[in-house]
Amino acid sequence: MKIMIQSRRVVIEQPRCVWAASDGKVETNNRRVPVLGIYESESRAVEVLAEIFDYQRRGKVNYIMPEK
Repeated sequence: MKIMIQSRRVVIEQPRCVWAASDGKVETNNRRVPVLGIYESESRAVEVLAEIFDYQRRGKVNYIMPEK
């Protein structure tokens, strides 16, 4: 799956590890793009992470990180 990061400046192949951090970031183990998006709360980051997982589970090939 390809993911366009929140800033809309980079598209990456989904890394092996993606997680929601307590500071509202959706982070990855990708060295070039360690942060996919920054949100107002940890709970919003968890929602975005769940959405990424749902897209992948349903076989979708592209995901655009929400701006908010």
